Amino acid sequence: MNTLISVAQPIIRLPLVDVVTELEHLRRLQLGGTTPSGVFFQLKQIFHLLESLGSARIEGNHTTLADLIETTVQGETDTGDQMKEITNIEEAMKYVEDAMAPGAPLTEASIRDLPSMAVSGLEREGDKTPGAYREAPVQIAMPAAVPVSSRNHQSTDRRRICSQNP
Repeated sequence: MNTLISVAQPIIRLPLVDVVTELEHLRRLQLGGTTPSGVFFQLKQIFHLLESLGSARIEGNHTTLADLIETTVQGETDTGDQMKEITNIEEAMKYVEDAMAPGAPLTEASIRDLPSMAVSGLEREGDKTPGAYREAPVQIAMPAAVPVSSRNHQSTDRRRICSQNP
């Protein structure tokens, strides 16, 4: 007697669903290797710094790698919105590491908290409703850039994807 096992499929087939599914799988893996832990964590810190810079630059931040390194090495704390945004993104990544212990559920609330963290304390930057779903298209300063329209995806479908992980 052959018994087939069926695997539940998401309601919506979007690339984002595949990425989240793969990330959930990777979270359960035990890391190990021959790299000394001190070197590993220094490299991890460097990559997080680069990721924070890249993410901020996507949003229009003009901070250079040289500016970021200089500010970090000198330990400057009052550097304005651009550096504060990068610091906020780093703090959001730390939050993800702390909150996403192995086996912890990925919730819509934890995902929606991240934009609020990224714009916390910024004076001129950020969204008035961080973490909220877009109800209308956004404006981008560069005419060659075209944002994804809020009409392309039903907000109920986005909520359904996130609510599958209570």
